[in-house]
Amino acid sequence: MSSQPWIPRSRSHVITFARDLTERADMDDAIQDLTRKTLDEVVAQGRIVTRVAVTVRTSTFYTRTKIRKLGAPSTDAGVITETALSVFEQFELDRPIRLLGVRLELSMDDVPSASNVTAHQ
Repeated sequence: MSSQPWIPRSRSHVITFARDLTERADMDDAIQDLTRKTLDEVVAQGRIVTRVAVTVRTSTFYTRTKIRKLGAPSTDAGVITETALSVFEQFELDRPIRLLGVRLELSMDDVPSASNVTAHQ
């Protein structure tokens, strides 16, 4: 067991819907909300995003994740949200959506001091 603090490599949030989503506008809103919530946590920890991933689970429980690397590491909400929406557009949406998730992968360069990260237990 290491005494070194555990440094998260990503931050994510998912939501399972009480009713499957069928409207694209509702799906886009959910992606934007998940991205905003996740990015707020990343910025609060002084971290920088390098990749954006989106997970989709359909009503048949088919689950798939797609990911895209940012042009440059960033904390720009507009860039990251647009990237998440662009990744989401890559999915063939032929069934209702049961779950959506957004994962932001983080730069391991310039990691904040140990006082700002969660200790792994």
